[in-house]
Amino acid sequence: MVSAEHAIEHEWSDVDVVIVIGPAPRPGAAAGRPAGERPGFPGSVRGWAAPEDVYAHRAGAITRAEARAPVVARLGPRLGDLVRDIGAGSGSVGIECARHGAAVVAVEQDAFGCDLITENAGRFGVEPQVVHGKAPDVLSRLPLPDVVFVGAGGPSTVAACAARRPERIEAAMSEVDRVAEARAVLARSDCTVEDCLLRASRPAPVAGGTQRWEPAHLVFVSWGDRA
Repeated sequence: MVSAEHAIEHEWSDVDVVIVIGPAPRPGAAAGRPAGERPGFPGSVRGWAAPEDVYAHRAGAITRAEARAPVVARLGPRLGDLVRDIGAGSGSVGIECARHGAAVVAVEQDAFGCDLITENAGRFGVEPQVVHGKAPDVLSRLPLPDVVFVGAGGPSTVAACAARRPERIEAAMSEVDRVAEARAVLARSDCTVEDCLLRASRPAPVAGGTQRWEPAHLVFVSWGDRA
């Protein structure tokens, strides 16, 4: 028996059985930070849908908290599930799923976006697999998922995900004409299809110390359950 610290340094043969008790060391622990914590770690965040300001992201390129909560709730990530987050952006949806105990594969075509996902995952102490590539091209070489979230990629990506026959596929879109396309793809894949429109407003200060409500997010969500 060896410690967790030595387990990752040891060369194991195919017939070995390795039991590791305790967390493996993570980058940063040697610099005096607790294992699993990175610079900027927000600490314990109660509930779903952490606010956007705890994620590193490009301006506007993140699923807002008001939309992320029902999106993750509809995905229903469970311990032991494999979740694909396609067009992951900053990784916020996949990271929320990982916080629920699911294994996550985050696919993002932008190299800088992949770096943001890795940084944000480290802030929350989770470890999604980050795949740099364009969907649907890279999807065929990935393991079979239990549930899929498509944040970008269009009908061809939804179709490629449906071909892998996950239990549920969920697609978020900002353009209303994409909804019909997503519905058609899911229906052809023998899924029971539903949709909703998520709309949120946030308070904004105005002169005189009062406030008004400004539209903050508008997203169409379609999901298909395997019939």
